[in-house]
Amino acid sequence: MKQLSDIIITKINTEIESSCIEIDLSSDKVLHMINFIRPLFEELREYIHQYKFPNNEDEIYLFKNIKPLILSKLIYCNDIYTL
Repeated sequence: MKQLSDIIITKINTEIESSCIEIDLSSDKVLHMINFIRPLFEELREYIHQYKFPNNEDEIYLFKNIKPLILSKLIYCNDIYTL
């Protein structure tokens, strides 16, 4: 689980850096990020449904730290795009 979440977060951060979205918030770039993040988030969600957590701490960590981090980037992009 940790490996997949690290890969997804790295992909998102790399795409944000390469598209310079932190500097230029044009609607095209933001829409691109929405379309980039959404499938990765769905991939994580599908994986979570099938994954058996070895202990409660791992599950809590995922839902308290990893998932909100990814979801917050998607929500941010959605908010910027709708402005």
